[in-house]
Amino acid sequence: MNYELFVAKRYLTAKRKQAFISVITFISILGITIGVMALVIAIALITGFQGDVQDKILESTSHIMVPTLSRGVLKGYPPLISKIESLNGVISATPVAQENVFLQGPSGDKGVMLKGIDFDLESKYSSWLQELESGQIPEPGLRKEGILLGRELAIGLGAGVGDVIEVYAPSSISLSPVGPMLRPKRFIVTGIFNTGLYEFDSSMTLIRLEAAQKLFNLDGDISYIQVRIEDVFRAPKIAMKIQEIIPPMAYTMTWMELNESLFSALKLEKNIMFLTITLIVLVAALNIIATLILMVMEKTRDIGILMAMGATSRNIRKIFFLQGAMIGVVGTVTGTALGLIWCVLANAFELIKIPVDIYQISFVPFHIKIGDLFLIVGITLLISFLSTLFPSHRAAKVDPVIALKYSLELLKGDLVAIMGMSGVGKTTFLNLLGALDKPTEGEILFDGEDLLAKNEKELAEIRNQKIGFVFQFYHLLPEFTTLENISFPLLIRGVDKMTAQERALEMLREVFLEDKMHIRPAQLSGGEQQRVAIARALVNEPRLLLADEPTGNMDWKTGQAILELIRELHQKKGLSSVIVTHNEKVARFCTKVFLMESGDLKLLSHP
Repeated sequence: MNYELFVAKRYLTAKRKQAFISVITFISILGITIGVMALVIAIALITGFQGDVQDKILESTSHIMVPTLSRGVLKGYPPLISKIESLNGVISATPVAQENVFLQGPSGDKGVMLKGIDFDLESKYSSWLQELESGQIPEPGLRKEGILLGRELAIGLGAGVGDVIEVYAPSSISLSPVGPMLRPKRFIVTGIFNTGLYEFDSSMTLIRLEAAQKLFNLDGDISYIQVRIEDVFRAPKIAMKIQEIIPPMAYTMTWMELNESLFSALKLEKNIMFLTITLIVLVAALNIIATLILMVMEKTRDIGILMAMGATSRNIRKIFFLQGAMIGVVGTVTGTALGLIWCVLANAFELIKIPVDIYQISFVPFHIKIGDLFLIVGITLLISFLSTLFPSHRAAKVDPVIALKYSLELLKGDLVAIMGMSGVGKTTFLNLLGALDKPTEGEILFDGEDLLAKNEKELAEIRNQKIGFVFQFYHLLPEFTTLENISFPLLIRGVDKMTAQERALEMLREVFLEDKMHIRPAQLSGGEQQRVAIARALVNEPRLLLADEPTGNMDWKTGQAILELIRELHQKKGLSSVIVTHNEKVARFCTKVFLMESGDLKLLSHP
């Protein structure tokens, strides 16, 4: 795990000084969770409803119809059926005789559509014909012709299996001495089917093809051919091939054309719902921006510390990008999981009931397509990632300072003190020496190389590998332990975590804090915190140590111990060191002392 991710995770999970930031972070995650959950549920609802209705329609009706113009009859159909069935992708082509009729049952009557079909062929592809709700398929040779009723139609007519109903067809009109009369045909109910489509089950009745041809006086002709195909979404292409082989008076209609208004409305509703609920995710993304901006404001000091240890602007951007990305990922994963769990429960317990006479199904099924799920996750993560760009850019932005006209030559082994009044520019001068700031003119030479000619990445490497910083206020990262704080320069350098912590532990031994390795800075005294800061500055074995008022925040007794430690490590490791101070007692520990005043450096003492 790289150190940017390590820092981002700790920043996200650590307790905040500003509780408001934690609240905003929680709201960001919650907003994305709710948005993604709502998207998954909504899209699953529309997809499930559309898919269920589509499946029932495709199972109950033909995929492609071949009727004739002006509702005429189709003559000589057997050879035509053979040609259609020979086409690639066609499963079957079956004849249908169809007409509007009027039914009269034991306790009701209704106008319906009566279809004559070949039950032997149709039952192969229709599960609702294979498993009737009650009764059986009509068989030839009965004293009265058999008829199948839809479940809702049977209830409306008050008819059950074995009951006789009367069928009034246009062909039932005959002349009598008193004028035209309707002579109904009696059928016996042999079975009741249930397709699951209310409109079909309440307005459709089925008889044998031969019986329908006789009832409608078709003389062996049919109303249309219904075609079933392997891939229902290739219906338009196959319909074009069928059009080439059918008579001029015949035409084709696909299941898509027959139900175009229904599926167009469902598609439009799905798109509008997706766009509407995505606004929830956008609002949550604004919270991510607010969270990261507040975090940048709170962590301004930490950003400076990390850059002093060798982090580049790119590394800083990556830390805050990863922090925002983790908010997006956590919210997205949680929302997706909750949405899928809801869908499973809703399907298992049929939680959402709907009027069957309006929607054709009794409850709302929830089905999510993998493609839709990836789209939801992808768009949410994209919005989350984009929302991190501005705050992470602000975090990495560092403005140059106006240069000061000072001149200083530092040799190996020098332990230099720079004194001066507060506000004279000592800290700025130290930042220039440490390649944290750039002067507007002049030059800074390190090992004969001009630092002003270096790019940001090269300067970051110099700060990380050749320079160590010690600050007046310690500037330890409060969310991390002493061992982790000391490890950071090594992690930034690219050393693996285990090796970095082993070397950090060695430095803890050198500053006599081995027993404090798992303690966070807030639990240490001021002197102990400065010892940790010194260990951090030296863990990468730099050549130059820069200390800004290292004893300015502690009593003299503790400060004296820190100065002795700095001098001891300076000599032991062969460093060049610069200490900025306004305290003469501190200056006495150094081999050279300079005074900064009136834009100049004056040498006060030299061994």
